[in-house]
Amino acid sequence: MNRKYAVVDIETTGNNLDSDEIIQVGIAIVQNKKIIETYDTFIACNNEIPAFIQSLTKIDAFDLVDAPNFSHVASHIIKLLDGCVFVAHNVQFDLRFLQKYFSEAGHKFQPRYIIDTVDWFKIVYPSLERYQLKSIADDLGIELSSAHRAIDDAVATAEVFIESIKKVTTFPSDTIKMLYQFAKRMRYSNDELLFEILVSQTQGHHFESWNGLYYNKATKKNPSLYPFEEDYRTYFERAISQLGYTFREKQCELSEHIYRQLREDSVLTIEADLGGGKTISYLLAAVYYLSTYRKSLLISTSTIFLQNQLIDEDLRRIEHALKIKVPFQIIKSRRHYLSLEFVSFILNDPKENHDILLLKMQLIVYMLEPHGGDIDRLNLNGGRKIYFELMTSMFDSAQHQHYSYQDSSETLHIGITNHAHLLNRRKDNVFNHYEHLIVDEAHQLLDYALNNSYDALNYQTIKYIIGQTIKSVPDNTSNTLDTLVDMDFEISQLNHKIDDMFDHLLENYSSKSVVKVKVEENDDIYILFKEIHSMMSVLLSYEMDVSIRTKLETLQRYFLSVWIQIKVYKELYIHMKNNSKSGMSLISKSIKLNEILTNRIFDRFTSKVFVSGTMQTLSFLEQFHPSLDHFYKYENTFSKYKATLFVPSDIQNYHYMKQDQYIESCLQYIHYYLENMSSKVLILMNSYRQIEILRSYLVELYDPSLIITQTSDVNTLKLNEQFNTLDNGIFLATQTFYEGVDFKYDGFKTVMIISLPFMHPDDLNIMLMRDEVNDVFMDYQLPGAVNKLHQATGRLIRNEQDKGMLICFDRRLLEGRYASYFSHILKSFDVKSGTIEDFTEIIEQINQEK
Repeated sequence: MNRKYAVVDIETTGNNLDSDEIIQVGIAIVQNKKIIETYDTFIACNNEIPAFIQSLTKIDAFDLVDAPNFSHVASHIIKLLDGCVFVAHNVQFDLRFLQKYFSEAGHKFQPRYIIDTVDWFKIVYPSLERYQLKSIADDLGIELSSAHRAIDDAVATAEVFIESIKKVTTFPSDTIKMLYQFAKRMRYSNDELLFEILVSQTQGHHFESWNGLYYNKATKKNPSLYPFEEDYRTYFERAISQLGYTFREKQCELSEHIYRQLREDSVLTIEADLGGGKTISYLLAAVYYLSTYRKSLLISTSTIFLQNQLIDEDLRRIEHALKIKVPFQIIKSRRHYLSLEFVSFILNDPKENHDILLLKMQLIVYMLEPHGGDIDRLNLNGGRKIYFELMTSMFDSAQHQHYSYQDSSETLHIGITNHAHLLNRRKDNVFNHYEHLIVDEAHQLLDYALNNSYDALNYQTIKYIIGQTIKSVPDNTSNTLDTLVDMDFEISQLNHKIDDMFDHLLENYSSKSVVKVKVEENDDIYILFKEIHSMMSVLLSYEMDVSIRTKLETLQRYFLSVWIQIKVYKELYIHMKNNSKSGMSLISKSIKLNEILTNRIFDRFTSKVFVSGTMQTLSFLEQFHPSLDHFYKYENTFSKYKATLFVPSDIQNYHYMKQDQYIESCLQYIHYYLENMSSKVLILMNSYRQIEILRSYLVELYDPSLIITQTSDVNTLKLNEQFNTLDNGIFLATQTFYEGVDFKYDGFKTVMIISLPFMHPDDLNIMLMRDEVNDVFMDYQLPGAVNKLHQATGRLIRNEQDKGMLICFDRRLLEGRYASYFSHILKSFDVKSGTIEDFTEIIEQINQEK
């Protein structure tokens, strides 16, 4: 591979091409899979470097004292880049800035070949969780000593780039040729790189093949785990010591309780303080039980992220400490795995745009990786995710025949799953191998059960399927025994009828975001649905191409559950977003929560251990199963800093209809705190609307680059990672950050809660819960708010070293008619309430103590 690749990174004062400036350039020249030359220089700038950029890059005015103007180094840089493929991570950012600077220095710079490593790395490493450079480097074990320094980033990008090329050289040549054909139709020059790899390749690794598609046949074999020779207490003490933790009697007692419960085939609920080591406690109990009784058991946690964390961090730590290999298996149904037929179905689909081409190339590579085609490990978002889900809905599930994974559930192991999968109304019995269940984050069970209690008919999905069906209809008509059918006309008529139905619903029920409608047989809704159902039944009675029939049957399945809800129960839930047809979904609630919980948990497993940081939501489970009577409360015994919790007494009461005025009344406190405390601040709110209001005020007072804002289309893990990299900053976040967030900061941490985390009155879940409980507020909304607040307090003090302050602006915490329900949370805080004058005294005292 003789071609040279110039891997470039620049640091700037911001993202605005018109007003921001380059402050550093770093270049690494790659040839023959080696870095052969590097170049690094600071660049003088005219304006002050923003505080956010200084914090991010660790570049300040002192670094630029003797730095040259770009015009002085432009000739050298352009000579270095001449004839090279221009490579960068988010290439348009670096390229546009450099082109502007070169132009101002009298040079024209337009590289013949360009590679964006974001796209390239997504293709070559399709299972990475994130594609920020530091995250990729960490995953590949490549050192990045100073992230966001240009030369360090350029060298790290070059090293990852070299590793990616080495990986592609191991692919079968036919696979590289397939990737090349797709790459030719994409932006940038990935096809040139693939061609050079192909012609220089000597021999690829061996892979299985099916109809021209190569794949890695996963052959996982669980390791053996032999019984421990010591009793449980001795085993626990040794494990805690080797893990490097402090032995706590209460934690040992907690772990032994869990082990005993598994052994005795009964039910136990545990409330364990946040940050108290509950995960290690139940994992040690599970490992000891598995080794002693030789029976597989199942652990479920709330999200796929926590499920992976359980494996990649907690189990790995135990294995390393005890010098053992723990047999485990992630438990999913077949629908969570790619079949070779489905991958081929997508690759042969004629639709193309950048996202679709990128996905197709990712799938080709992903089938060569040792993940068994696990869909959850495939990084899908944005347009790729939408396209993938729509193709899934249109694929005939009966065609799934060939998979690359190998099931090892028959051997002894710990099964690990998540609540969504545990409670899913699947047909296959993937949990039949397990008698014993440990549920972590058990307070989340209720919402996951609720999510599995209904089916949704979404307007956009329906319209997409109809559009694809019409495109699939050939120009010639379809002949039956006695009828000539104009298939295109018939499907178009169905399309118009569906639009009539959604137009009617929009016209009559758009006043609320969620509404439950009673439907009688003479109502327009009933008549329209009946006509649509009849039209689909007639269409499907005709002879037609298999691809058309598959799409029409998919369409019928979407409508059928809602039609049954209307026909049998005479009711319909309508969920409206953005007051438009495109945001409309029709909901059919097809099963009660007690049926889901009983079938999926209580009647299925012999022993059940529910672990949570709060029992408020778990108490709801008792309505469905009276055996939840064994309760154990575990309180942390380490010396935890007793943080101040301040509740202002001189701001107006919260009302969701007057949020602008309410947030404005909180500003005096927020402004004073930010002006007088050196601290990172997490501000938790209940909606994106609240975030918009508060941000509109804060950007007038502070550097916008220091304000991280959660929006509906941003990955929460990326935001959390970005916040943790800053030395100072304000993070405006919604309820999704009340738990599962790692707030890292060595200094004084601050969490502000704008209003208590009650669900919005128009939330779909509240509407669905009305049929499940006597009082939806007392039995669902209030316990949920108490739990979220408890979880929010856990963001603040996680260990002996943490120090910080919690500010809740909502006086209902202390004065509301349900304040007593929150009182147990407040015991671990030094609770204070008062005016702004009282608040300033507290801040002054904290500063003196610091």
